[in-house]
Amino acid sequence: MNKMSSYYGVKTTALTIAISCFCLLLGCSVEPEEPVDNISGVYYLRGTQTHSGLPWFNRLIDYRDPYTNYTEFSFYVKLVKDKVDTVRIYGLEGADAGIAEKKVFPNCTNSDDCKVYGKRKSSGEIEIDIEHDGRRYQASGYITSLTARLSYGNVSVDYDLSGNPVDR
Repeated sequence: MNKMSSYYGVKTTALTIAISCFCLLLGCSVEPEEPVDNISGVYYLRGTQTHSGLPWFNRLIDYRDPYTNYTEFSFYVKLVKDKVDTVRIYGLEGADAGIAEKKVFPNCTNSDDCKVYGKRKSSGEIEIDIEHDGRRYQASGYITSLTARLSYGNVSVDYDLSGNPVDR
C-alpha cells in the first residue's frame, strides 16, 4: 500500500508540473477578475452651485452674493488600469468642464493637459483634490452624490449634486 500511494503522489506531481509547463509555453495566464464594484461608466448629476465672493462688477448686474444656480451634467468615470484605487474623470463641472472662469483648468483646450483623477475610497465613494494655477477643486462622496468646492482668489463655488448612472 505504501508503494501505491507513493506512485500516485509522483503521478500527481508530474501531472501538475506538465500542466504548468504547458501553460507557460502557451502563455496561459490567470487574469484577475474585474471588481464587482466596477464604477466605470457615464453618470448624470444635478443639483446646486452656490457662488460667493464674486468680483464687484458681477454684483452690479443684479447678482446677489452668494447666489445659487441649478446645474445638471453628465460625466464619465473610468478605473485606471493597474491602479485599483484611482479613477480618471472626464467632464466634471468645476474641474475640467463648465464655463472657463468657473473651473480648475480655465484655459484648457486639450484634455491631456488637464486630467482629473480621483481616489477611490470604497464601492462608489471617491475623493478629488486638484490644485492648478492658484485654483483648487475638492470633491468627496459617492459618485452619485457629490459635494464639491472650486475656489480661486476670494471666489468659491460650492456644488451639492446627486444623480444616477446612465449606462449601467
